[in-house]
Amino acid sequence: MAKAKKLPSGSWRVQASYTDDQGVVHRASFTEATAKLAEAKAAMWRAGMLEKAENRRHAPLGEAIDEYIETCRVTGMSPATIRGYVSLRNNAYESLINKRVNLITVRDLQQWINARAKDVTPKTVRNSLGLLQSVLKMHEVRLDFSVLKLPKPQHDEMSIPTDAQVTNLLDAVYNDDDMFLAIAFAALMGLRRSEICGLKWTDISPRGGSATLRVDKALVMGENGTHYEKAPKTQAGVRELTIPAPLYEELRRRRSLRPSIISLTPNALSLKYSRLVETLGAPSRFHNLRHYHASVMLREGVPEKYIIADMGHSSFDMVKRVYGHVMGERMNNIHAAMECHASEVLKLHTKSHTDAEKSS
Repeated sequence: MAKAKKLPSGSWRVQASYTDDQGVVHRASFTEATAKLAEAKAAMWRAGMLEKAENRRHAPLGEAIDEYIETCRVTGMSPATIRGYVSLRNNAYESLINKRVNLITVRDLQQWINARAKDVTPKTVRNSLGLLQSVLKMHEVRLDFSVLKLPKPQHDEMSIPTDAQVTNLLDAVYNDDDMFLAIAFAALMGLRRSEICGLKWTDISPRGGSATLRVDKALVMGENGTHYEKAPKTQAGVRELTIPAPLYEELRRRRSLRPSIISLTPNALSLKYSRLVETLGAPSRFHNLRHYHASVMLREGVPEKYIIADMGHSSFDMVKRVYGHVMGERMNNIHAAMECHASEVLKLHTKSHTDAEKSS
C-alpha cells in the first residue's frame, strides 16, 4: 500500500497506481488533510470503491458506516478495531442510523450525545463520536464538531492492589499454573493481559542463572470472535525485560507440565480473575495488577525513562496521567525530606551565629 507523504503546505499526498486485467496501468494522486484519509482514499480507488463513495452523500448513515468499515478492512486496520466499529455501528446510532448523511446537523449530533450520555460512560460517548466524525469526513460532510458539548471525563480514583493483596492472590492460585503465572507477569513485570496470553516459551532467553523475556506480540480477538496474534500498536510496545529470579524458577518448574505458558484467552483470564477476587477482596480489574507494578517502580524511585521502557509506553505522559496520585505521594515525601534537610542546614547556620554572638 502506497504511503502518504507530507507536503510543504501541511497536507498529505498519496500517489497510487494499479494494473487492470488488460495490463493497463492506472495512476492517481490523492491529497487530504491527514495521512490516514489520503491513504484510505487511495485504497478505495484501487478497490473500485471511491467513485461509489463520493456519490453516497445521500446514503443513510448506516450504509455510510458500512462503507467506512469496508475501507478500514481494505487498508489493513486491526480486526480488533474493526470489531469495535461493527459493535458501535449496530448499537450506538439508533436515532441517526437511517438519516441521510448530508442531512445530519450539529443539532442532531448534540441531541444524540445527550441521549447516549445517559446510558454509557463519557469515554464511550467520545469513542462513538470519533467513528461518526471519521465517517462523515470520508463522505465529505463538513460539520463543526468543536461546538459540540460532550460529557466531562470521569476521573475515578484508581484502585491499586497493596503488597499484601498481591501476595494473597498468588498464594490463592499457586496450584493453578495459568492464573499464578498470569498474575505474576502482570504484578511483577507489568505485562498487559493480551501480552501475557500471547507469550511463548521461545520468548524466554536463559542467561546464566537468570533470563530475559521478549514482548513483541499480543493475543486479541478479531471480527469473527476468533483470537489471533498481532504486533504492538507502537514500537515502544516491543521490549525485552529481565524476569525476576523467583518467577524464573517458577517458570522452569512448571514448563515440563504444560505446552504453552498461558493457555487462556484474554477474556477467559479476566473471567477467572473476577471470580477469584470476589472472595479475596482485591481490586476487580486484572489490569490493576499492571498499575501495581508501575506504582512499585514509582515508589522505589525508578527513573522515568526506565519506567516507560518497562511498561511499553511511548512517552512519560501516560505514566503521569495514570499514576499522578502515586507521583504526588512520592513528591510529598521528597518535599518532606528536603524540608528536613533544609531545617538541619539552617540549625547549623543559626547555631554558628548564636555561638559567635555569645563569645563576643
